[in-house]
Amino acid sequence: MESGGARVIGAVGRQPGQFAKPRAVAFAQDNSLYVIDRSGRIQIMDSETGEFISKWNLPGWSNGTPTGITVDNDGESLWVADTHYQQILHYDRDGNILTQWGEDGTDPGQMIFPTDVCPDPDGRTVWVTEYGQRSRIMQFTRDGEFVREWGSGVYEYSDLQRPMAIAVSDDGSIFVADAGNHRILIFDRDLGLRATWGEPGEEPGQLKYPYDIAFAPDGTLYVCEYGTSRVSRFTADGDFLGLWGGPGHDAGRLYSPWGVAIAPNGFVAVADTNNGRIQIIEQPERRFNSGGSA
Repeated sequence: MESGGARVIGAVGRQPGQFAKPRAVAFAQDNSLYVIDRSGRIQIMDSETGEFISKWNLPGWSNGTPTGITVDNDGESLWVADTHYQQILHYDRDGNILTQWGEDGTDPGQMIFPTDVCPDPDGRTVWVTEYGQRSRIMQFTRDGEFVREWGSGVYEYSDLQRPMAIAVSDDGSIFVADAGNHRILIFDRDLGLRATWGEPGEEPGQLKYPYDIAFAPDGTLYVCEYGTSRVSRFTADGDFLGLWGGPGHDAGRLYSPWGVAIAPNGFVAVADTNNGRIQIIEQPERRFNSGGSA
């Protein structure tokens, strides 16, 4: 089904190719799509045909399911922030766990609710966002050895409020979706805060609970807004370029989306969470405008 510039993949259900509130999405190098939903499954879908390819189950999901996934630098394997199990998982494409680490707690290197994980282009480390008793950004080696952190204040004294997503730009800058503060933070390689942009609100160019971010091949940043049920497009400096979506149930509309991902071919995938489906936008440069889906 296609409408509003989008093609719908899947429907509500627990069969292969169906989804129970999909929460996170990521593209492999071949443009196939990884999807995690609240049934504790990781499914691989063909983003061009919408067909189911394969799936596997997480080690546990009764406590809750992950909110963040990122494809590794190899374009194939998958990093998972296993939010409610205080751990990071690294899978190969067949669902075999390559590494698994994490420890419950609030000390440096421990975590309560890791929300996202992103491999660094250096090939040696990964970045993790976390909330709970502390909201912070942490850097680890790929085997889980703690390197450093930023934003470790407790509760209302924290510099961050529920950071939900992290991404690294082509120049190595670290971008964080600071969801509770309705803004995007940009850090340098030493976790020095370089810039902040975004203001709370529902007007075009404003942000309301940004839950996920993803860079396109052209360097623009897509922001999935849970609070407005839309995806906004910005330059890396925060200049507003357009938006897509808006509340609703028809194709081209969203219901409390959690995730966005950009394929190597430029397709945009949105985890349309409460509608129980994925939406694919094939020509985003034509579909994103000042007022949302037409």
